Amino acid sequence: MQLESLPNELLLDLFRYFDSIHLLFTFYGLNSRFNNLIVIYFRFNCLNFQHISNLNFDIICQQYLPLIIDHINSLYLSDDDETPQQTKWLMSYNFNLEQFIGLQSLTLSTINCEETMNKMMNQLCYLSQLQYLNIIDCYFQSSYIDNIWFIRKLIRCELNTISNFDCSNVPTIKSFSLQYFSISNVPLTKFSIEHLLEFTPCLQHLIIDFFVFSPSENLTRTISTIERLSLAFLNSSNKLENILQNMSNVSKLTVRTWRDIYRNGYQWENLISNYLPKLKVFNLLMQFDSDDDDDDINGEEQVDKILDSFRTQFWIDKHRWFVRCHWQSKSFSLYTLPYVFRRFTIDIDTQFKSTCIEDNTFSSYNHVKDISFCPSLSPDFVHLRFLKLHDLCLVFPIQNEFLSIIPTLHYLTSLTIDFEKETFISFPLQVLLDRAYHLYSLNLKQDSTLHMINLRSKSVRQLHFSSHNKYFNQQECILLSQSPLGMQCEVLRIQVKDKKNIIYLLNKMKNLRSLCFSCENIQSQNELIECLKQKQVDIDFAHFIRLWIR
Repeated sequence: MQLESLPNELLLDLFRYFDSIHLLFTFYGLNSRFNNLIVIYFRFNCLNFQHISNLNFDIICQQYLPLIIDHINSLYLSDDDETPQQTKWLMSYNFNLEQFIGLQSLTLSTINCEETMNKMMNQLCYLSQLQYLNIIDCYFQSSYIDNIWFIRKLIRCELNTISNFDCSNVPTIKSFSLQYFSISNVPLTKFSIEHLLEFTPCLQHLIIDFFVFSPSENLTRTISTIERLSLAFLNSSNKLENILQNMSNVSKLTVRTWRDIYRNGYQWENLISNYLPKLKVFNLLMQFDSDDDDDDINGEEQVDKILDSFRTQFWIDKHRWFVRCHWQSKSFSLYTLPYVFRRFTIDIDTQFKSTCIEDNTFSSYNHVKDISFCPSLSPDFVHLRFLKLHDLCLVFPIQNEFLSIIPTLHYLTSLTIDFEKETFISFPLQVLLDRAYHLYSLNLKQDSTLHMINLRSKSVRQLHFSSHNKYFNQQECILLSQSPLGMQCEVLRIQVKDKKNIIYLLNKMKNLRSLCFSCENIQSQNELIECLKQKQVDIDFAHFIRLWIR
């Protein structure tokens, strides 16, 4: 059977298995039928420039984007290490956001140029069909909030790890379309939930992740629209209680606290019973230190006391909400089961207990995507399972129990390895690489390239060397370029001794499309910058020198 004999519906299903960039290069231009099908595809799928090479980006902008720009449903733009200053190059081809008239979803990542972000935020008002906006690790001014609230059909907005944010007096215009708003990993010190909700009257789902919570005022009225609420606090238990007392229609609540905020099971029971009558789903993570100065009272005795407060009829019989507590010395983490948070850390000698009759119940932590392991694990952890990890950080050497705790690495895309001194780890690390079929990024925190010379992986394309004191010399650059991982590397982050090391890597690593580096020799680094300015490479000077090469 020939490909062209398949009906359009099957071809469109087939297209979903292609990267959007590869799809354009493979099928566009074959004939009018495939051209029309690709246009239909982009009405429902994303044009993702996250991993594109400089050369392919140039071809897309010149040959394909003018033909499909009106039909693109979803767009992902990024200025990160893989594609530095991508947005600048997009604008150099005279493309602006306002030309994507059919855009319903937009993601902007790692754009730290104030001029670029100002232009893009001012163009949001022209995206009349936009429903979803995600801004990740970008330069951000508080005035942008009004630009976002002005989008008439916007339903969902997520702000993650943005900078320069002060939300005490914005928005100043009302959005009657926004139903979901999330702001995460942002050190908020000036924030008024009441002001936010006053100008977002249809908001139903609110996620606020504070590093420091010091709002200028308390809630003074009941908020009836919020049905799903997620909050994270570093301090101020009274502020937390004030918010929950005025959210009577919340049916799903997620709370994460640190430091001074601790409430036992009796206190949570009273708060929920009195103020949250519609609550059906409750997710809790409290991380706190013991305030008991009596060294004769051990951690397990304190944990037993804490867990007893979560064993009442309210917790066990009425809601069947079970909790588990991890502790080490006088540091505690208590959370509801199943564990629903993205990150998890296991330290040496950590122990756990739960309110389940069988302590091994809820042993699968399938919501965890990001985890850190220490070299030695407590035997208590051998029953836990982490099956859907995306990011993993390990300190070698690791124990054999590790492979039982993480029996599959099928979802893993990023792996960070730290090493104890004088530890030879090439064999166990190779075992991990063999099991991680979709691993894309490998970050090695080490002082030598010797550990990775013979390592192999069919999927790894990004290498980071993040030891602060390690600068590669010429011989080490030669070893890197000749290693299996070095030969297939496309994105490299490295510190080198001298400019000649960078020139060598650029000449020898033929698959390299993006290079992020710094030189120990400052004078050499400045000379290299002047040299590169004369060539057709894109240079970004944020922290390291970043080159979008080919």
